[in-house]
Amino acid sequence: MKKTVIGITVVGKDREGIVAAFTNFVFENGGNIEKVNQNVIKGLFGMYLEVSFTKAVDVKKFDSGIQFLSKKKRWM
Repeated sequence: MKKTVIGITVVGKDREGIVAAFTNFVFENGGNIEKVNQNVIKGLFGMYLEVSFTKAVDVKKFDSGIQFLSKKKRWM
């Protein structure tokens, strides 16, 4: 079974719900979180997600969704 792996980096102000928003987005789009690393330093949030998909994924559409989520929530 072929697997597609995508890395997602999130950086911005630390706010409630930021982890949930991105991890839920991954889940809702059929992804599985393989690795996650997150830190908060002086109010600045950083997170790296490594996400895998076992079914076909439109990477451009997924990326557009991540960008939209970031702007909608004003995290970036």
